[in-house]
Amino acid sequence: MDTNQSSESSQPGIQSGSWENKMLGRYRLLRLLGRGGMGEVWLAEDTQLRRQVAVKLLPTVFASDRNFLQDFEREAQAAATLEHPHILPVHDFGEQQFAEDEVVTYLITPYISGGSLRDRILGASGPLPIDEALSYLRQAAEAIDFAHSQQVLHRDIKPANMLLQQRWLFLADFGIAKLLTSTTHRTRTHAGSGTPDYMAPEQARGRAEPASDRYSFAMTAYHLFTGRVPFTGDTPYSILLKQLSEQPTSPRQFNPALPEAVEQAILQGLSKSPEDRPPSCMALVHALEQGWNRSIPAQVDSEATINYQGGGKPSAYPIRSFTEPDVAAQMPVTETPAQHTGNDAPTFISSSFQPTMAASGAARTEAPQRKISRRALFIGGATALVAAGGIVSLYTLLQSHTSQPTVHSVSSPTPTRPTPGPKKLVAGIPVLSLTGHSKDVSIARWDPTGRYLATAAEDAYVMLWDLAGALQKGSTGLQTIATPLRKWKLSSQILTNELCWSADGRTIAVVTGESKIYLYDAFSNTDTPQVYAIASAANSSNAPVHKAIAWSPKGNTFATPGYVVQSAQQPQQVDLWQVGQTNSPIRILNSDTTGTARTLLIDVSHPFNSPANVDMVGWSSDGSLVAGHTNFGSVTIWQAATGAVSQVLALPSRPETENPTYVLGESVAWSPVDAHLLAVSNLDIAMLWDVQQNKLLQTFKTTDPVPFLTGLAWSSNGKYLAGSYAESPRVYVWDAQMSGAAPGGAQPQKLFFPQPGTHVHTATVSDVAWSPDGRYITSASGDTTVVVWLVDGG
Repeated sequence: MDTNQSSESSQPGIQSGSWENKMLGRYRLLRLLGRGGMGEVWLAEDTQLRRQVAVKLLPTVFASDRNFLQDFEREAQAAATLEHPHILPVHDFGEQQFAEDEVVTYLITPYISGGSLRDRILGASGPLPIDEALSYLRQAAEAIDFAHSQQVLHRDIKPANMLLQQRWLFLADFGIAKLLTSTTHRTRTHAGSGTPDYMAPEQARGRAEPASDRYSFAMTAYHLFTGRVPFTGDTPYSILLKQLSEQPTSPRQFNPALPEAVEQAILQGLSKSPEDRPPSCMALVHALEQGWNRSIPAQVDSEATINYQGGGKPSAYPIRSFTEPDVAAQMPVTETPAQHTGNDAPTFISSSFQPTMAASGAARTEAPQRKISRRALFIGGATALVAAGGIVSLYTLLQSHTSQPTVHSVSSPTPTRPTPGPKKLVAGIPVLSLTGHSKDVSIARWDPTGRYLATAAEDAYVMLWDLAGALQKGSTGLQTIATPLRKWKLSSQILTNELCWSADGRTIAVVTGESKIYLYDAFSNTDTPQVYAIASAANSSNAPVHKAIAWSPKGNTFATPGYVVQSAQQPQQVDLWQVGQTNSPIRILNSDTTGTARTLLIDVSHPFNSPANVDMVGWSSDGSLVAGHTNFGSVTIWQAATGAVSQVLALPSRPETENPTYVLGESVAWSPVDAHLLAVSNLDIAMLWDVQQNKLLQTFKTTDPVPFLTGLAWSSNGKYLAGSYAESPRVYVWDAQMSGAAPGGAQPQKLFFPQPGTHVHTATVSDVAWSPDGRYITSASGDTTVVVWLVDGG
């Protein structure tokens, strides 16, 4: 049962309709959206900003209770500081006199109209589809782990507090459960600190800690995969007794389709002892995903951190006229958001955002489950309360034991892992055009959630775009966004391969062909970057410059090729940096393999960087290998942990009209589902290699006369490769899993876009990037725009 469904119509001052058309500060309350054990939620109008918001009215308190009012202000401020894509923001808060001796406190948030995850579960009448359940869990895990890293507990993790806009999840109600332990409220019909159905045993005893939130999160996973919670009872007290004393029913008893490994991961999360639970919510998500992947090999879907390539000097290449094959575009199916109902209103309700993203984290070895003896319950559980003073409600315990727990720092959440796609590949339909840059756009990269896009250009600006709302408007035409969410000005132009996201989606890393590396916090209030540079070579002509950057998908390490300008010939060098160690790399990857330059970089701002022998780097999807593309026709593969050279891929020679050929940059792209598959550029073709066997598997070309690749990107399901070319305004897509094509004979593209007679870009496409869910491809162009194409018709 969900105790937040209890009626509050009998509460003094909180009665249905009593606030309609009344003012709370500058907010006019319009209609009641729902009520639960933690107050009422109202749709309201912000009379100053002229927008709709949600108002959370907490149960009234005595006006004399200054301690509560101070606690409320502190908790509201703490909740407002939690800036995360999957945490519902707090816009404002306040208090207002209700009667002579009563005060009502309230919180203001965005108005979310899509219902809660609880509504979705009730509507499904059983377990949710696997991909959908994992997507929600990834998003919630990111939010919880982030809050823990900021020393903030939630205390009431449950589906009713997870709000949905289509398949984008917001976690709400931070701090509310803690506030409602106050004994000065006019009524005690509210739920108190937490909800019994999801509450950890130690929290029932009054000791909330990060592991308590993780227990509630695991209980939410149990609910999603089985359609029910394991403990039910006639009263909240009876449910809490079961949380304290009983082991949960096997999830497979309610859903026999669950793999055993998934069941064990859930049960580990529900360990009675906090220390036996996974170290983070993302660790549990990772274990769940691994459990499903092991049971369904054909659906293996490893983390996709794709090193998309491109950028440079597209305006140097005019657009050619091509004769195209007849490739018909297929219109995608419009996804209609599910309609949900329910009277257990989540804390906040709101507007449109981008659906379904994902995540993954480091798994922990499963700990054995502890059995709770009857004697242990008598010593540490609720029976002791009965012996001490009769039948005492555990809510009294919750309300009287409010000692502050110590929240230990939790590592930053790993990036959201996408639902693989596209389900049905179609020729791209342009849906968004980003027009903020004033010069050639060199590069565009999706953040791991697929909500944000970072772009960089020759105007020396890095721009951050929030695409969620625009992609949900459902417009059939090409929308234009001219103003980014944020932007940063650098001292030099940003060219090909010189921007990437951190693995946790919080940091944008940039190089500009200088000796410094710039890390920007994408979502903080500061515009000042953290600067990395080799201190021992400061102000020296031997300071290496960096022409590319790539972040490991498994942690806080990033790689930059190092090139010494004054050296005519030097060994290959890639520097590995650790976040926080700003003065020197933690490891240097070297190779003595050399050769005659076949390509030189077009670098109008730093011409002496043109002969840099490693001009692109990329990490394998498991973070174990680093690939460096050289300008003399080989790709070196290093073991990241040791620095040892694992393989050197020798690329076959290609016909060249010039020798060497000036290029915007080389391209490497590791498969998101196989850590040994690597796609690389070789002038006008792309080549797919098995680096473990040093074997060429496939070769890809176009039917258009193009000089060289400018970018490569994988779809998240590892099935398709997208590419862009100099002198072409199009995006090309190949089927990377197509069988029967001999490595020596290049396979033409499966499709390209735009179609014949359609004009979107007017200059070279200098970079392509596939969204983490596989639904969209972005193209950055020398015409100063970035276009988002819908490529999923499924």
